[in-house]
Amino acid sequence: MANAILLDLAVLVKEAKEVGLYWTENIRNVYGLYLDDIKAAEMDGTVQEILYKTLGEHGLSRMEIDGKMELFINELPYAYYNVAGRDNMALADGAKDALGLCGSNDFITGLATPIPEKLAQNMMERTKIDWKAFKFAEYGAFNKDANALLMAAVSSAKAAGAEPDNEGIFVSSSPSMLSSARAVRIKTVAVTNGKDQRFEGIDLDAKIKSLKEIKKAMQKVTE
Repeated sequence: MANAILLDLAVLVKEAKEVGLYWTENIRNVYGLYLDDIKAAEMDGTVQEILYKTLGEHGLSRMEIDGKMELFINELPYAYYNVAGRDNMALADGAKDALGLCGSNDFITGLATPIPEKLAQNMMERTKIDWKAFKFAEYGAFNKDANALLMAAVSSAKAAGAEPDNEGIFVSSSPSMLSSARAVRIKTVAVTNGKDQRFEGIDLDAKIKSLKEIKKAMQKVTE
């Protein structure tokens, strides 16, 4: 039977720095805070984790954040539409190599991403990723933390034909998501330039600089 590969959508797409404007706009609309542009490169983790960190630094309690978080997630795609014309979203380097695994008999490949479903689908449409090629998909949602999301993805992969005793391989550029994967006993492949100190201390199974190396990484992790 095949191994499960869990792809974080963020490693497949490349966003312009100003794409963080849709977070800024949505925070203003939902929480009434006027913040500087939130750079995409600085955002890490689930929507909940990002909001706790960003809004917590501006005096909001978790109760205040939770009270409007569902609205924030529902409205995020619309804020994205308002600024999407100003970004240059494209496939990340090597994304086609990763997407090519969707047609392999050796793997059951799907999505495990903290990005909410409506926003994720819009991002895939803009980069011409055929979401139907994935064997399964789990997206971020209100009150779904990273551990729950990843465990749900593993269950979906097994239902789609992955090995029942294999917990899968998670591919991501997010240190916090990779840490969560390790916590629930999922193997990890980090996409990083090797200079990001946030990955220090995470017990990774493999590191790659680009998704062009993903096939070699899969060979290493599944040996």
